[in-house]
Amino acid sequence: MRQSTSWRITAPPRKSTALLASLSRLLGMGTHQMHPEPEPAGVAHCEGLPDHVRKHFPRDDPGYFFSTVSVRNYLGVTGACMLTPAATFRSVGGFDEQFAIDYSDIDYCLKLRQRRLRTVYTPHAELYHFDSTSRRATVATNEIELYLQKWSSITRNDPYYNKAFLNTAPPDFSLRVVGLPIEAV
Repeated sequence: MRQSTSWRITAPPRKSTALLASLSRLLGMGTHQMHPEPEPAGVAHCEGLPDHVRKHFPRDDPGYFFSTVSVRNYLGVTGACMLTPAATFRSVGGFDEQFAIDYSDIDYCLKLRQRRLRTVYTPHAELYHFDSTSRRATVATNEIELYLQKWSSITRNDPYYNKAFLNTAPPDFSLRVVGLPIEAV
């Protein structure tokens, strides 16, 4: 059984209408989410595991090369608020129940990618997501192992996040500087 969460939409209705109008061209769309603190803009993979991009940055932060305020592709988006056609959802088997708490949303996005479909983040829909309010924010070891077994061949090298040049803990699109004294940074 999936953990329930609560959320509240904050985007103006006209933006929501525009999102629905574009649905025919998309397969999975994630939103700009905020906890009582700001929430992530998509999901990047570092060492094969998914992590929220730019978590804990201010709501009005434009992001790396405007990544937070631009529509862009990711390997995954969080399923707390995901817009996807029902037929597409059913055609890939929906959420995998082997992922009881975590990763079912990202697993779904990767199943879409296998079918050459895209997962797109949009900043034009915002919501507050009250995640993990009734449980500790941890991931079960069996879900980590299953996820890596199933997807590490794809997620070890995320095409939308360059771990060679960008920080990965957490993935925030900041440049990773190796070997330079702190004064030079």
